[in-house]
Amino acid sequence: MDKPLLEYFSFTARVLITGRFEPAGPWEGKDAWENKTVITYQMQDHFGGDPVGWFYEDYRNSSCGLGIETGEEWIIFAVADRIGNDHTGMCLGSFLLRNAEGEMTRHASKPDGLYRRLLELCGSS
Repeated sequence: MDKPLLEYFSFTARVLITGRFEPAGPWEGKDAWENKTVITYQMQDHFGGDPVGWFYEDYRNSSCGLGIETGEEWIIFAVADRIGNDHTGMCLGSFLLRNAEGEMTRHASKPDGLYRRLLELCGSS
């Protein structure tokens, strides 16, 4: 992971998940919301992009979904959809750092892990 790669994403951060809800609406086609979940968060570390306080998780009800839940801490790599909304999914690299019970994952505890590299790249420690 390096700075130029971070610029690919519209938003990258460590976040605490504060809420999630299924959006309502009559959207169809490429803008369909039937398999998306809106996620709200509290910023913990900001690595890049413009935070707007929410993003959506793609493909919630499929093998591509991340299963993001309230109370968890995540590293989010998001890209903007064609109408400008940030979203993430399995293939974008977002990962769980700490579950809702406060247990750290291997990504958070490894000294050479991706989270540590993000902190180094962005001048935090």
